[in-house]
Amino acid sequence: MPLCGYALFRVAAFTGMRRSELLGLKWRDVDLDAAVLRVRRVRYRNGYQLVEEERTKSRRGRRVIDLDPTTVNVLRQWRRLQEEEREAWGIAYVDSGMVFTAEDGQAFHADRVAQAFDRFVRAAPVPVIRFHDLRHTHASLLLAQRVPLVDVAYRLGDAPETILSTYAHFIPGQGQAMASAFANLVDRRRAPGRPVDDR
Repeated sequence: MPLCGYALFRVAAFTGMRRSELLGLKWRDVDLDAAVLRVRRVRYRNGYQLVEEERTKSRRGRRVIDLDPTTVNVLRQWRRLQEEEREAWGIAYVDSGMVFTAEDGQAFHADRVAQAFDRFVRAAPVPVIRFHDLRHTHASLLLAQRVPLVDVAYRLGDAPETILSTYAHFIPGQGQAMASAFANLVDRRRAPGRPVDDR
């Protein structure tokens, strides 16, 4: 899955989507002109069988995710190659409508994605991580860049309190910023010249 694998890994890393959401993504959910995709369903493993459900992990999971220009271009390239594969396979092609498919159009199995990612990581000069760690990295880097917590939570399809409890240590200067904000608020409201009672 050379180009498809790259496209899948790129979208995972640059959106923070779950593997089940990526495997459930269909082209009708993707608007490359508007540079957005919509998370509407999941495909996950039950035993060895893949189960597709027109729902997400939670109500927050149904969301619209903006895409950066490079990711849009990667998806355009993959869609062109997918169309070429459709023509090459002819009537044997499985028209699943899925974004990420094998050469014959069949949707990927969750295990195959994990195995391909593991091979990719082992061959690259990078620390060994799991596929799900792409999601953690996405959230951590956004928070480190001071993207608002509620925006990160929406992008990942999680509750803000879940993001905070998991990634609070990635928010730089959070404690100091809160202390300063509270002190500034109270000091502005204190009457001028009134001493502070520090008993």
